[in-house]
Amino acid sequence: MTIKMVAAIKVRLHSSDTFGESSNRLSKRSPVQLQGDISSCYRMKFNIAGVDLDLKVDSRISDSIVPLPNLNNYQGPTLSYPEHADAVTLKYDGGASAKGHGFLTTVSIPETTISIKSAPVVGISEQSENPVIIDGNPNQGVFSFAYPSIAMYHAKPPTIMDAIYESGAVPNNEVAMELCPYGLSEKSYIDIGNTETDPKCDTDGQPVIWVQSPSRDRFTVNIKEIRIDNKARRLPSEFQVKESEDIWHPYSFISTCSKYISLPRKIVDKLIRAIGKSGAFKPKLTKDDIKKFFEKKQTIKVPDHIIDWKKLPKLSFVMYTETSKTGKASRSSVEITLGGRDYIQQVGAEEYQFFVDVGRNKRVVLGTPFMLRMRVVFDRTNQRIGFGPGCGCENSADGYPIISSNSQVLWSPRPKKSSFRQSSYRKLSKS
Repeated sequence: MTIKMVAAIKVRLHSSDTFGESSNRLSKRSPVQLQGDISSCYRMKFNIAGVDLDLKVDSRISDSIVPLPNLNNYQGPTLSYPEHADAVTLKYDGGASAKGHGFLTTVSIPETTISIKSAPVVGISEQSENPVIIDGNPNQGVFSFAYPSIAMYHAKPPTIMDAIYESGAVPNNEVAMELCPYGLSEKSYIDIGNTETDPKCDTDGQPVIWVQSPSRDRFTVNIKEIRIDNKARRLPSEFQVKESEDIWHPYSFISTCSKYISLPRKIVDKLIRAIGKSGAFKPKLTKDDIKKFFEKKQTIKVPDHIIDWKKLPKLSFVMYTETSKTGKASRSSVEITLGGRDYIQQVGAEEYQFFVDVGRNKRVVLGTPFMLRMRVVFDRTNQRIGFGPGCGCENSADGYPIISSNSQVLWSPRPKKSSFRQSSYRKLSKS
């Protein structure tokens, strides 16, 4: 077998207000440009069947989606599909659905060395109206990299990411992302292949801990506890419990295309209560302020309110590092602790928004706010997720997030002498 050396495939992400702009041309070894921010999915450029498209980056699903002619509720470039393509119906959580055809075609990522002759896509000619999957401005398709087991179009290779890896274009079947908060969004990036790691914040840039996914569908995590200010909160009785009607085990999962951290209602209520009692807002939030900020997700403006970030409660997720096929969890766990700047994000020069919402009692969805200041590595070969130092750690204002294992701090942005396990790191920008 011949081993081919390849360049790292790093793609920059940046916020939608700079969509389509670039101050300098990227080299093949530079990050590939991505658009977006915390308010929507991140996007990156692809060329599929000779057509340039901006695709959402989505870790929740496996089928990569492109538009076909006459697609409803869509205005943008389209592809044609070959005769005898397989008919495919797509159905997703939240009511999104589509009909179209699956086929193999050429796929390349502009300004990188990645160019694949045969990769699977699903071209859609009909989609749900509320919600739409793609609208053409800015979303012209979806690049998905969840495990092949949940693909609705069955092909060989099963996904675009598998096609890239199997072609030898990258040495690892891994995707690493580093998402950045407001003010640093131009530094967000995706590293397809997870090959370019730089020393960072007293580490070698690799993940300081790996968490085994308990299932091979989405990038799942087995959450043991959710803590607010170090106190474990009671989880619903149905939390992560598989019922007879469940197609998949309802493990919690990480999502690169979810705007919020979605928690069971009781946990959200307790977090809001803790924020209210913290005295972090001056002047104190009125009942009307609370409804607008926490429930309606309206922004709070400075200087109308001053936020004392040190007073805000910590929000921690304790996950088992391993779970057997029978569902038995290991004793070892990892705790990722977020500060107020993680769940209350700056979204404008003087505006802040609350990025936790009420989800299902069955599971937690760890959306982009959870990822924003870490480098997260999705290892598709070894069925695991790596967490390490991320964007802005060199100049952290609050010392969060904190990554711990079995009560021992493995890493936080504060300078400290620690020994770190080796793993993997990469770079992204928002959309």
